[in-house]
Amino acid sequence: MKLLHKGLLTAAGLLILTACSGSDDLKPSITEEDENVISVSVPDNGTLSYTGSGAFEGFSLNGSFDADTIYIKKTEADYAVKGYNAVSDRYVVSFNSNFDTQTNTFADAEVSIPYSEEMFQNEGGSYSRLGIAGILNGSPVPYHSERNGNTLTAEADIPMEFFAGYRMERVSIPEKSIISLGYEGYASAGESLYDGAGNITPDRYRGISSVQAGEKVVLNIMDSSYTLQDWELVSYPENSYTEMVLSGDSCSFIPTSQGLYTIRLTAVDAAGDVYSEDKRIHALSYSYAKHSGDSFCYGQCHDGTLNVDDFGDDFGRQTLRNLADTVEASAHGQAYAAVAGSDDPECYRCHTTGFFFVDRNADALDDHPNTYGHDDLIADWSEPDNTTHTHTRGVTCEACHGPAFTYETDIEGSAELTHEPEVSPGSGACLVCHDTGNEVQGHFFEYSDSHDKAHLAEGSAQNDSCIECHTSQGFKAGIYGTDIAPSDIEQPKGVSCDTCHDPHGESDNPHQLLAYGSTSVAGETVDAGASALCYECHRATEETLPAVGNIVHNSQAEMYEGTGGYEYGDDLGNLRSFHKKSGTTCTDCHMKRLEGTTHASFSDDYEGRADYCNDVCHSIIVDEITADGYIDYAGQTDMLNSKMAELKVAINTEAGLSTDTAVKGDYAAEGVEGGTLLSLNRAAYNYNFIKNDRSGGNHNFDYAVKLIELSLADLKGAE
Repeated sequence: MKLLHKGLLTAAGLLILTACSGSDDLKPSITEEDENVISVSVPDNGTLSYTGSGAFEGFSLNGSFDADTIYIKKTEADYAVKGYNAVSDRYVVSFNSNFDTQTNTFADAEVSIPYSEEMFQNEGGSYSRLGIAGILNGSPVPYHSERNGNTLTAEADIPMEFFAGYRMERVSIPEKSIISLGYEGYASAGESLYDGAGNITPDRYRGISSVQAGEKVVLNIMDSSYTLQDWELVSYPENSYTEMVLSGDSCSFIPTSQGLYTIRLTAVDAAGDVYSEDKRIHALSYSYAKHSGDSFCYGQCHDGTLNVDDFGDDFGRQTLRNLADTVEASAHGQAYAAVAGSDDPECYRCHTTGFFFVDRNADALDDHPNTYGHDDLIADWSEPDNTTHTHTRGVTCEACHGPAFTYETDIEGSAELTHEPEVSPGSGACLVCHDTGNEVQGHFFEYSDSHDKAHLAEGSAQNDSCIECHTSQGFKAGIYGTDIAPSDIEQPKGVSCDTCHDPHGESDNPHQLLAYGSTSVAGETVDAGASALCYECHRATEETLPAVGNIVHNSQAEMYEGTGGYEYGDDLGNLRSFHKKSGTTCTDCHMKRLEGTTHASFSDDYEGRADYCNDVCHSIIVDEITADGYIDYAGQTDMLNSKMAELKVAINTEAGLSTDTAVKGDYAAEGVEGGTLLSLNRAAYNYNFIKNDRSGGNHNFDYAVKLIELSLADLKGAE
């Protein structure tokens, strides 16, 4: 017996499921009988060789089974099954008379099924599209099949439902890309390679479409509503011996020579429609402009000398603007200065461009020395600072966007610019270096992809108002003052590294943040420092607050600044957060640990954050984490939860509803009128305002409590 792996995959030569015909025409059944059932005894040695007769003529089953009896049922197959048109009856093979095929334990068997040649010819008559398919969880599972006359034979899994089917040729292309490129950061990639000095080095991969030969490429299905049917390497350089590795819904390969690789995904959506998409991956070398002694990016295209207005990005910026000066002056451009003279090759992996010594056959030689990354230019590995050329020093364009050249002979010979027009990287290009964990001394960093997945929340990439915060493209469009619609975004990205940071250094803000300092909160201009970037999303979307009658989506910025609640005419300006008054920003609490700055989500490590609070700021020890995941400082979270429960009961009681009813935004529909309606809506606004701050009082306990007290007093006066 064996366990069947989740997500059966097809390799080269196996059947690929494609779109169903969509025809409503009735097709003839194969037989006149509705259903036939037989049971077959398994010999004592466990090996069964069954050849059908009568109603089961042409069907056979061979295999070794840990069962006394095999049950076989034949019924008429559905004509169309998610990309297949049936040309045989349906056979169900099971270990029990209930014909239950829902199990995690399967046995190997050889199955033969007779099919109708007439129906097959009516469907199109291409034998390459004919084969046996099983049905697992309602979806077809293709098996590599051999044909002998009007019979198909395949190695299959038991228990299973089977039929012979003809896969339809028509394939549609999805409007948006569903392929994403995987990445592994410095700390998580694993150490499996050796550099020229014999040091173990991580086998990192960047999640970009332009790579160097020998660099791993991983492809995933971004949209979970699609079911994988096949990954296929449809084109590759003539001299390549690349093989694909399939793992679950993902595939990976290592380009073994320079050139273009095209990978095709075939998948089925929730409606049963089959989609196909191609992804192009270039394996190239790092550029060198001989006339300037620099990379081609700096010395030719992005130095400001080419003023081509027709080339613009999605945010209204000129693509060929002068980026060379800003990048070279940025922390990325100056990265080499921090390690210059070091004899530790580890430093150069991230402080230079293209440092990736690929020795996959363990012969102590670089498998691809003609990629001309920094490691290929080292003259003597005992002195890794000594290189034949200097243009790869620092984090240049190609460190993130990938290599862009092909050379005819060597680095001094003729070359051709090859990169794709669209080369925007995601977080992977950053995390190959920045996700160090504790692996590199003095470079603490942690990361979780909770923000990276913001675009996967239901409807977030399809809604005009949601894309501003749930996609990188929408957020940056807002920062740069341009309009963008969901239809403009071919492949939505979540909140990735370059959503918050400007990798080119053009923002002129601390930490290369895209927003910093002065911003507007509830109509007030505040100096938020680094929090200004967080406020872009973590604040109410309503232009005017308080917005009584509405439920604000987020209110973290307003709560922190002590504004935006319904204050009943009181002046609560002195109730700004204690953290705000002390100059503490969002990042101080959410992104700091004793070891250093982290980009892991707050919820990933409550204890680590609490340790930081205790050691750096608080004299009262923060040691309690509430059941719903809040750090409870001095019992304030429990206190606030109690007051919120009191306010909820008061609102529902006044509205004549059950006390556990969710608090609404507007109670006009409950038949409430006049002053009572006003009191209810004002109290409800404050309740939801505090609730959607989602901090349990940690952002501004005093302001939250005051709003509750004012709301309760107003409700009592309305009685």
